[in-house]
Amino acid sequence: MNANEIAASGLWTQWLGLGLSVVVGGLGLYFARLAHITSRLSRDNQERATLAAADSPGILPTPSVLPSIAWSTSSVGGESYVLVNRGFETAYDVTVDGLTALDKQRLTVNNPTPEIEAAAALEFVLVSRLSLSGPANLVVKHSTEPGGTRVGNVLLVHAP
Repeated sequence: MNANEIAASGLWTQWLGLGLSVVVGGLGLYFARLAHITSRLSRDNQERATLAAADSPGILPTPSVLPSIAWSTSSVGGESYVLVNRGFETAYDVTVDGLTALDKQRLTVNNPTPEIEAAAALEFVLVSRLSLSGPANLVVKHSTEPGGTRVGNVLLVHAP
């Protein structure tokens, strides 16, 4: 082996080491991102479990309050959904929010209205992207008269 061959093999070794370092660094970033996503989903699931285990007055429906207003959700295509008042009375002072921080981040209510008549619907979007996918919980609060006592319901939305 002459001096040029030795120099070329040393240069080749340096480039190979650099390439492997870049690959290992990229894998480290990839797995760090996966760990971040898993941690976020775990935190959201823990928050849901805590809320489900707690006795939260004003959020969980009681049978004796407002039987004339019932809510349901259904998909209208893609990430769009509707919240429908299936009851026979108008719901006043209506607000729609996500139950957990992740649900709140995913939810966008189109044209929020404080009043939803019987059989009327309110459209909303539930974003589904990578770590923001899966079912979501909505908190719908309303009253049977303007300025009346507000009651909340938690609804499960089966999002992809």
